[in-house]
Amino acid sequence: SRLQELVQDHFNALKIGSHDLWRKGEFKQLNSLLTVFQKAHSHFCSYDVFPSDWEDELHKVVEAKVSSQRQAMRQAVPLLYSHVQLDSLQDNAAVMGLLFLGHIVSEVELFSEVARKTIKEFLTQCMFEAPMIIFLLGMSLARVAEKNTKEAHDDSCIAQKLLSEFPEFESNMIKTWNQNVPSQTDIASLLKNMVSCKLPSGDRGFLESANKDLLIKGVKAYNDKFTHILSAWKKGSSSQRVVEHLQGMCQKLAPCTVEKWASVKEQLPELLATIAAFITISKSGDCFKRLAKQEQFQDIADEVLMAPHNIQVLCLLHLLGYDTDKSVE
Repeated sequence: SRLQELVQDHFNALKIGSHDLWRKGEFKQLNSLLTVFQKAHSHFCSYDVFPSDWEDELHKVVEAKVSSQRQAMRQAVPLLYSHVQLDSLQDNAAVMGLLFLGHIVSEVELFSEVARKTIKEFLTQCMFEAPMIIFLLGMSLARVAEKNTKEAHDDSCIAQKLLSEFPEFESNMIKTWNQNVPSQTDIASLLKNMVSCKLPSGDRGFLESANKDLLIKGVKAYNDKFTHILSAWKKGSSSQRVVEHLQGMCQKLAPCTVEKWASVKEQLPELLATIAAFITISKSGDCFKRLAKQEQFQDIADEVLMAPHNIQVLCLLHLLGYDTDKSVE
């Protein structure tokens, strides 16, 4: 009937429109159109008005593009090493390909799994061949994520999503962690407005200024010990030595009773530093060693060592009562 012909023409026009949106890279609009198509298919599939091959045909087009994109990414990987400046890496086809696939993952629900699988396979292969590739890709994505211009906003969001969603980029997230909240923030600045809240009974409490001199002393002792342990590890000492040192300290201080708390408290900075150093080595030691072995990356190797920030150390010392003259609170 004439009505069927009109409906059929409309769906064919939508089909052509979906291919056009795909070619233009307008993925959000494409996703909206595909949603309409899927709903329409559930209602009109039994009538002879719906193009039965609409999904299969578009799938083939998308899969062909994703496949060619992955091939281009693989071919561009060797070029990552030839760039000296990280800013120039953003134009590398491997980085551009990750952003392209990231847009599909984030914006086109029907094809998100295909794109996600392709990214995962690409990163897994890179990890197998040379973990340094992952670091360079992650550094490039981090630069893209930092851009706040209106033109770069969409790519910035996608770069952040890729860095957070794929665990292969963990070393880059560690570097970002260290940069966003500097671990060596001036202690005096942190303590300027610091107060402690004590609740001696019920819901009533009062504010009391922290003992800033003792906390400064504690953080300095912590940093000295933390630096000493990491320095020894970088020179070849094992993480097992750190564990053995911590066990020895605990044995000397045991049992941690109320009567002994004053002496235990004096060792808190060293105890915390030893625990933190072991965590740092366990979480990011491998990445540090991979970078340190290559001359061109030795300058940034320290930036991937995940370390607690001074504000965290301050809070732990304060919570454990290091800055109080009393034995037990």
